[in-house]
This record gives sequence, C-alpha cells and structure tokens, in this order.
Amino acid sequence: MNAATPVGDTVARPRVATVLLIVFGAIAAIVAVASLANAAEDGPLLGCGVLAAIIAVYAFVFAGYGHRFSRIASEQAPSTVLLTWLVMMGSLLCVLGALVMFFVSVSLGSQGSVVAVILLLVTFVVSIASARVLRAHVVRTKAPAAGD
Repeated sequence: MNAATPVGDTVARPRVATVLLIVFGAIAAIVAVASLANAAEDGPLLGCGVLAAIIAVYAFVFAGYGHRFSRIASEQAPSTVLLTWLVMMGSLLCVLGALVMFFVSVSLGSQGSVVAVILLLVTFVVSIASARVLRAHVVRTKAPAAGD
C-alpha cells in the first residue's frame, strides 16, 4: 500500500523511526560519555566524543519531531524546508565528521578509529530514520490537500 495514500483518517506516522532515533541517540550518548571520559589518554577520542554528542542531540531532536508528528492532535508544525535542510545538513556533517575522525584516528594510531566506525554506522541509521520522519511530515501536510 502506498504510504502517501491516507486510509480513513490515518496518515503516515513515524513510530518506528522515532523509536530507532531514541535507541541510536542513546547509543551515541553512551559513546560520547565513554569517549570523553577516556579523552585524557587518547587525544582523538575527544573529537569522537564531541561528534557522538552532536549525533545524539541530532537523533533526539528528530525523535522529538517524530513523537510530535505521530500524535493525532494537529499542532503548528515547522516548515518542510527547514526540516529538509536539517536532515540534509545534519546527515552530511555527521557522516563527514565520522570519516574525518576515522582518518585522524588511523593516522595517529588511536583507539578512536573503532569509535569513529561505530559513529559512522549510528549516523547512517539516524540519517535514514530522520529522513523517514521528514517523509511522514511531508505526507501528513499533503494529506489534507489530497482530500480536497
């Protein structure tokens, strides 16, 4: 069934994407705390910890949007352009940050390379889930127009 077609009064709700964002945001937060705690012994772990904290915030922000969009009560939603910009720039910057931290960690022989690979995988899941939240928002905003 096409997700863009409303069935009855229901439209696309990003419940699974919201749960994924919460879970992987928590994973990123745990990685951030562990990396920042060990940054004194291994310098590149400081960068990995900061990047993990940014990914966690990014995931929790979109989990909040996903929760907001999954409720039935209609609220004033942010513009689609703003959310699209946030998804694209957040995903791009997090992926590039993880790649840069990987190459810096490998060149310095640091344990941060393992953390950077973990962050890259977390970033891919968070990027896909945040795009799913954006898609649900777009479908939800266009659903009333399709019924006219």
